[in-house]
Amino acid sequence: MEVEFDSRPVRPGSLIWSEDNILALVTPASVNIVTPCLPGALDRSPAKFLLTSTPALTIAGDSPPWKLKANVANIRNAVSPLAIDYLAGSWSPTGCSSLKGCILACITSRHSVFLYIPTSSHADRQWQKFLVLDQYLSTYWGAQPEIEPEMADKLEVVSLAWSPKIHFGGIGSVLALGNKAGHVTFWHVTSKENVRCIESYKAGSETWVIQLSWSPWVLEGGQYMSMLAYATADGQVRVREVKFNPASPLEGIDVSEDVMGAPNQTLHPCTVLRWSPTFYETGNKRNMLAFSRGNKLNVWFPDSNKTVMWRRPIAKAIADITWDTYGKRVIVFFMDGKHCVLLLQDEILKVDDEQVEFIHQSIISRCHMQTKTNITQDEGDVDNVNADDDGADEENSGGAIMGSKLQLHITSGSASFERTQLATVYYVTSPFHMEFQRERYQSSTLTLSRAHKTLQGAPADALFDRLDTYIQLPNAALTRNPAFHLWDMLLLLGESWKASDTGSNDLERLMEILSNKTRKATVTLEKLSKRDALLDTNTSMESRFRSTLFSKTTMNSERVAIYLYEQLKRCELEASVVRQFEHRVHDAETRVRKHITESVLALFNEASATSKSPLQDCDRSLLLLLCDSILLFHNDDKNLLATAETTYLRLQSSCAVDEQLRVLQDIKKGTSSDCISFGAGREECPACDAEINLEDMQEATCENGHTWRRCSVTLLVIADFHPRTCLGCGRKTLMVPDAHADMSTLLGTTATSWLEVVLRAHSLCGYCGERFFTALRRRA
Repeated sequence: MEVEFDSRPVRPGSLIWSEDNILALVTPASVNIVTPCLPGALDRSPAKFLLTSTPALTIAGDSPPWKLKANVANIRNAVSPLAIDYLAGSWSPTGCSSLKGCILACITSRHSVFLYIPTSSHADRQWQKFLVLDQYLSTYWGAQPEIEPEMADKLEVVSLAWSPKIHFGGIGSVLALGNKAGHVTFWHVTSKENVRCIESYKAGSETWVIQLSWSPWVLEGGQYMSMLAYATADGQVRVREVKFNPASPLEGIDVSEDVMGAPNQTLHPCTVLRWSPTFYETGNKRNMLAFSRGNKLNVWFPDSNKTVMWRRPIAKAIADITWDTYGKRVIVFFMDGKHCVLLLQDEILKVDDEQVEFIHQSIISRCHMQTKTNITQDEGDVDNVNADDDGADEENSGGAIMGSKLQLHITSGSASFERTQLATVYYVTSPFHMEFQRERYQSSTLTLSRAHKTLQGAPADALFDRLDTYIQLPNAALTRNPAFHLWDMLLLLGESWKASDTGSNDLERLMEILSNKTRKATVTLEKLSKRDALLDTNTSMESRFRSTLFSKTTMNSERVAIYLYEQLKRCELEASVVRQFEHRVHDAETRVRKHITESVLALFNEASATSKSPLQDCDRSLLLLLCDSILLFHNDDKNLLATAETTYLRLQSSCAVDEQLRVLQDIKKGTSSDCISFGAGREECPACDAEINLEDMQEATCENGHTWRRCSVTLLVIADFHPRTCLGCGRKTLMVPDAHADMSTLLGTTATSWLEVVLRAHSLCGYCGERFFTALRRRA
C-alpha cells in the first residue's frame, strides 16, 4: 500500500486529497497524482495505486506574460532560480471539470496559477494544462507588459483555495487567490471563455496572504455562508464570513469584517489552516478552525469565539494538520518527522496516547523498510499552557528513535474526504549508513493506512446506530465515496461472523436497518439537510436529474446493501454468510433499476410537455428500451405502467408503438398472459446488424449469437471497448458522447440528445454510489 517518489515535498500542506479519492503530492519538480484503487474492504486487502503527474515546468512555456522594469528585474533575477517549481495546490469539489471530476489548481515559483484536468480519465499518464490565469489577472489589475514592483505584488499569487461546491445555478465552485499585496480575489472558472473575478477585498494587511481555507457551507437567513480563513506573512490569522445569495450566487457577494476578534499576531506566521469536517452530531454548530504557529497548534471555536493552544516543546514547526471523521481529534505532523493526536474535550486539547501509537503502528506495518527497522516514536514532553512566542525549540533526533537501526520521518499527512483513511508521506534515514544519504535528501514514500481504530474504539451497537443515521443523511456521502465510510461496518461484520454467538444477531440487526422505511429524522438532521442544494428551476437539466437520482435519502439503504454485498464477496468470509445477503440485494437492485427508469422517463415527459424538441435515433432507442423493460420486468408496478403509457403516447408520432400500447392495456386489465412476447428493444447488433430484442437486462444476444453487455443505466448495448466501470460493483455504463459543435435543441442543457443528458447526470454509479473509472483514453 505504498508508492515511492524521487522527490520530496518542501512546504507544509503539500499532500492534498480530493473529494473523488485522488491524492496530489506537490513537490518542486512535479505534482504527483495518485489514485488509490481498493479491491477489497478489509485491512488485509491490498491497495493498488494509479500514478500520474502534471507536465514538467519550463522557463520558455510557463513564465508569466509580464516582466519587471530592467533596473528591478536584474536584482530579482539574481536571486531567483532559473528553474520553475511547483509551490502549492488545491482541489476543486467534484463536478467542476468537463469530466465531472475535480480540477487541480497549482501555484508556481513564478507565482503563476495553472489549472489541470485529465484528458479522459484520472489514469491518464499526464494531466493537461486546462487554463492559465496569468493573462486574466493581468487584465483585471490593468497591468502593462512592463510593470512596477507595486503592480507585481498584485499580480503574483502566493495562496489559493477552492470554495465548497455551490450546487444551485450550476456554478460549481469559486477559486480564492491571495497575492503579495494583501488582496484576496474570488474567481469563477468554468471554461476558457468564462473566467472572471466576481469579488475582491483587502485582507487588512500590506503583507503576503500566505494561506487560505474555506469552511463547509452553513445556511443562515436564506443565504449560503462559508467562513474564509486567511493567514498573512506578518503572523496574523483572520476569518471573514462570505455569503452567497441562492437567487444570484455570483452577484452581490457579502464579505464581512474579521469575526475572529481576538488579537493573534505573533512572530511566527501560520503555515497550515484546516477547518473541521461537518458531522451529523454537530450539524447545527459552526466548524472549528485549526491553525499552526511554529510548533504550536491553535484551535478556534466560532460559537464561543475562544482560541485554545497546545504546544510541543521539543519539536520543529508543524508541517501538516488533519481532522478525524467526527471533528473530535486533530492529527498533527511536525517537520522533524514526529506526529501527535490531540483529543478535543470541552474546548480543551489532550494528547491521545493510544491513538498516537495506533497511527504510528499502522504506518510502520505498511513501511517497505519494516524488516530492517526497529522503529518507535519518542513522544517527549508536551505542554498545554501558554508558552513564549519562540516556536523554534531545539530539535531532538529527527524521528526521535531510540536504539533503532533506521529512523522514520513522517513529513506530511492528509485524510480522505470521509476522514477514515490517512495518507502519509515519510522517508527513512540512517545515522550510520551512507547508502541512505541520497534517500534522505531526495526520495519519499506515500503510504495509506487507517486514520482511527475500529473495533476496539467503537462497539457493535454504536456502529449500527451510526449506519442507521448515515442512511438518513441528506445528499449522503455514499454518493461521493462510500468505500472508506463503510469500512468500519465491514470490519465489524467480518469479525463478528467469525464468532458463532454474535454473527447471526449482527446480521439480523443489519437487515433490520437496511429494511427500515419508517425513520424519523432528528432535529439535527433536519438542520443539516438545509445544506443541500436549493431547488432552482433555472439549473441545468443534468443537475436536476442528478438531484432526483442522488439527493436526500433516495435509495440510500439500497445502495448501502449493494455496496456491502459487493465488498463482502471479495473478502475472506464463508460463502454462506455472503449468500444471506443475496435476497436482500436482489430486491435492492430491482428498486434501484425502477428508480432510474422512472426518473429518466418522468424528466422526459415533464420537459416534453413544455417543449417540442426533435428526438434523435439514440433517444428513441433509449426511451423505447426503458418503456419496454417496464412491460417485461416491472409490469406489477402501476406507477411505472402509467409513466410508460404517457411516454408511449408522446413517442407515437415518431415510433411504431401500437403493439406496446395494446400489451400495456392488457396488463392493466389483467388479461395478458404470463409470458409477454412482442418486439421489444429493436436494436441492431454492432457486429452483424442483426436484430437484438430485449430479453435480459444484463446481456444482449443477436440472432447470430453475438453477445454484448448492456449499459447499467440506459440498457443500451455497449459496443465500446472502454466503457465506464464502477469501482465498487463493477457495473458497466456507456461513456458520455463527445461534445458537438451543434447548438442544442433541448432547453436547459448544452447536451444535444436525451441520452447525453442521462449519461452526464450519472457521474456516479446509480447502484452503489461509487465513481466510475475508464481504463483507456478516448481518441481525440
